Amino acid sequence: MDVLTMDTDLDLLFDPLMQAVHFGNYPRAYAMLRRGEFPRGETAAWELLTAALERTPRLFERLLDVLGETVDLARLTGTLHAHEMAGTCRELTLEGSLGAAAALVGRKEHLERLLERGLVATGPEPGSFLWVQGFGQAWNLSPLGAAVGGGSYKEAELLLERQERDQQDCESLRRLTLMGLYADRESLPDVTRRWTAERVAQQLYGVETLPLFRDGAEDGGMESPASQLHNWVSAQMDVAPVEQLSRWLERGVYGPAELEIGARVLTERIERTRDQHRNLQGWQEERQQVYERLKLVLRDRPELCSGGMLLQKALQLMRGTPEDLLLLRRALVLREEPVDLGEGEILDGLKGKPSGEQRALLALLKECCGVWLDTGVLCREDQALRMLLPALLDFVDLRVRPGEDGELNPLVYHIVQSGSVALMKRALKLGYLEGTAVDELLEPLQEQEAAALTGLVLAELPHRDRNYCV
Repeated sequence: MDVLTMDTDLDLLFDPLMQAVHFGNYPRAYAMLRRGEFPRGETAAWELLTAALERTPRLFERLLDVLGETVDLARLTGTLHAHEMAGTCRELTLEGSLGAAAALVGRKEHLERLLERGLVATGPEPGSFLWVQGFGQAWNLSPLGAAVGGGSYKEAELLLERQERDQQDCESLRRLTLMGLYADRESLPDVTRRWTAERVAQQLYGVETLPLFRDGAEDGGMESPASQLHNWVSAQMDVAPVEQLSRWLERGVYGPAELEIGARVLTERIERTRDQHRNLQGWQEERQQVYERLKLVLRDRPELCSGGMLLQKALQLMRGTPEDLLLLRRALVLREEPVDLGEGEILDGLKGKPSGEQRALLALLKECCGVWLDTGVLCREDQALRMLLPALLDFVDLRVRPGEDGELNPLVYHIVQSGSVALMKRALKLGYLEGTAVDELLEPLQEQEAAALTGLVLAELPHRDRNYCV
């Protein structure tokens, strides 16, 4: 696995010592370190040490000695980008410590140097994050978890041998262990991940737990103690193949308590991944994975999705297919109050859907429990809102607030900007322009050059300025 220097500052990238380390000019690097010619600061220390993961353990050790005099290496963290060359060509992104970085990219001798200096954490490191393209991600990971995520077998064995095992177990390690156990066997990186995960599962969790996780070994899962399944449900709901989760749900492995945990996990996953993905493709893949699991919860425990954060996420992720609408209906009919479109990010999720899906979802909301929106939450600068206006006027109970500082309220403003006579007629019929005078609309109508709209509002709305002549 190769370490990349994607985010390195240009000044640091062309620093003489950084250049010497990057290109493996050992005599120059050692000479500069002897003379004390090296950049200061935590960022420089991180970049130099992660670049040195590609060089000999001796140079890495020398950098630890020198840089450790100016920087607290035990608290040093940063971002590492790596690239799998064999088979998958995946990109990996780590935000964490030096120990996690060395474990991830498979540098056993470098990791030994860090262990000797007490610079490797045993348990999870708060704020750390690992993303493996097309494989998965984990938060608050430990160096052992990073080794599993990178398929670093020897490094995982080293950590299991040197560290206290009762302190190594954590949620992120369970997630990454499951990811490895479910990994595709065809590519070399995934084969090593599976071997590494099996080793950790056997050494840390006991060989008897393996039937819980093997794809296709569902009978082992059925016979396993319920307490074990309960302890692993968070990781399983997030990682296990949807087909296996579906089989387990059909056969009653997960009860109400486990599904409540699963529902919470799915909600947290959406919230956490929103800011972690750096590209649209990664976020779309993540949404699809959560979407498939969310449907399982809707199918078995619709009441969990009848309100709160999970309903908000369901409305964001669900599409307007007959299957989706049927699943969502089972949850909505259990509600005793209308859905507020302004709650959370429901409205933003609807705006990103095709018009057909918007109408189907809003029609279902209106039929099952009702749906309303306070127009005070609307933004005048939101261009995407205009595509949603027809569906809002047809299905949503709009509670119109007057505009501030003499301006049009956002709903009327967007109708005027759309230039649609049909929308204006609909809004007038529903009484959404009550209290609005022609005088307030004339200037924006003139800017739009909407003659048809001007004639309509002149005929339907009162004038406040009695001296105004038509």
